[in-house]
Amino acid sequence: MMYTIGYNDGSRQNATYPVAKMEGEVWLIFNEKYTIGKHIGDGGFGFVYAAQRDSDRKPVAIKVVTVASGLGEAARQNSESVLNEFQKSRELSRLTHQIVHMFSVDFNAQYGLAFLVMELGQQDFEKYLRQKQILSPLQRKLLWRQLVHRDIKPENLIVFPGDLIKLSDLGIAKRVLQKTSPIGSPPYSAPEVTSPMSSYMSLTTRADVWSWGAILYRMTYMVPPDYNLLSRPPSFNQNASSDPLLLDVLRHTLVTDPWKRADPISYFRKVDYVPQNPNDQRPYAYRSVPMEHHVVSIHKQTYIFDRKLATRRFSSVYTARRRVDNKPVAIKVFSFVGHNNREVSMIAQSFMNEIRMTRHLVGQSNHIIYSHDFDFHNTGLSFIVMELGQQDLEKYLSQRSTISSTERKVIWRQLVAIATVLHNSQIIHLNISPDNLIVFYGNLIKLTDFGMAQKVNEPGTITHGTPPYSAPELTIVSRHNVPNITSKADIWSLGAILYRMTYMTPPDYIEPCHRPLPHQNPVQDSHLLSVLRHTLLIDARDRADASWLTKHPYTTTT
Repeated sequence: MMYTIGYNDGSRQNATYPVAKMEGEVWLIFNEKYTIGKHIGDGGFGFVYAAQRDSDRKPVAIKVVTVASGLGEAARQNSESVLNEFQKSRELSRLTHQIVHMFSVDFNAQYGLAFLVMELGQQDFEKYLRQKQILSPLQRKLLWRQLVHRDIKPENLIVFPGDLIKLSDLGIAKRVLQKTSPIGSPPYSAPEVTSPMSSYMSLTTRADVWSWGAILYRMTYMVPPDYNLLSRPPSFNQNASSDPLLLDVLRHTLVTDPWKRADPISYFRKVDYVPQNPNDQRPYAYRSVPMEHHVVSIHKQTYIFDRKLATRRFSSVYTARRRVDNKPVAIKVFSFVGHNNREVSMIAQSFMNEIRMTRHLVGQSNHIIYSHDFDFHNTGLSFIVMELGQQDLEKYLSQRSTISSTERKVIWRQLVAIATVLHNSQIIHLNISPDNLIVFYGNLIKLTDFGMAQKVNEPGTITHGTPPYSAPELTIVSRHNVPNITSKADIWSLGAILYRMTYMTPPDYIEPCHRPLPHQNPVQDSHLLSVLRHTLLIDARDRADASWLTKHPYTTTT
């Protein structure tokens, strides 16, 4: 049977077409003929069918939604839902491959129907879980790492070949802090979404955090959670998972009060709920990897990882031992997978910067961290093996209530030496901070983390650095007309670190930036105050340079 879109004789304008019985029909959707196949699911006010585009036999999925005017307000809401789903899916699918792609949308006024044509997966996640009956910890973790939408549930997650998970059904998605009405899919939708009081509430991205936790609970205990039990295991299965990271995620996501729920950015960046099998060589589908106690081959040398030292924007740093001679080292781990193309490019640039610039500078100064080796793995991980210090300068300062003027000056002279070698090599580090300065025996200071560094006058990707140690032209650039980034950016960082060593707290960007906090007295050392006044200046053009600092009495006198 063939129906032509746009033709309307008024005979069925207020009727509702039987959308649950469309198998075998042929419809014209956005000037393309589609043959409707079997019914594969229900979602977002409509029915979903497998179908085929007749022109090239391309398999697709088609959602059919009733929008007949006879439904009154429901018809308007359904139409808005269809347009909302199409618009948001198209927007998000440009940013990530984990959103089901929408090909076209169309409305048939004669039969009161709306059509969404989208890519076809193998099955929805709920059917996938029913078939599996139980998931291994590795399967569960790989799937979890692929998970603002208000109706995230297994039926809205579509499984593609290779266990790739994509999100569908964005019809009721809303912008953050928009008010809503009771809707969603208990118990996968957050309590504030399904509550009768939801029309008086503003939603945040934490509504989705509940859904992520509910799906993890479903994968763990193979049943959905209960609003009363929250993160506890079901009554018929009191054996909670023995994975402490998994239990931590459940405790922080399945929380009734949204403001006590985990923050989707800060919490999930620090939680490494990922596979821990060192022999697993599947491509990792996550952003960071807990490497504690892993045994890894790096450029034909075997290393045994110990504990994590630090987490950077695109990497993590661990202590480790080289097996052949038990030599202690630090290893920086980069993950290239689970990122969009722009992020991958930035990670690659960061990785190559680290290798290229440290190799160049280490022969010119003993204040640069030495890199022993590097390697790439087919797991999507890359490694840089470096010398291991005692601790970073931030930890060193945090352990003390104050440091002596002599100790402060010893460290300061080394900072000036670092600024001088960078200036002579025409390199701008852009992220000199206490976290990136490593303390060795005898208070020897070495600079690390050249991921953001760039050559002077060389175009680069400027990121925000580490406020308040990174210069204001990097962190609050919108407020200041800075024509280009110069080596003066690193001068601010040196001044900020000197301020930190002087007053045991970092400065801020409020002028005059060199002043102490109200409850603190200015130091009496006029040379030190002079350095702070000439380095902590908002306008980079007014700042001192490395040569000025080298000759300054605070640097040259004992």
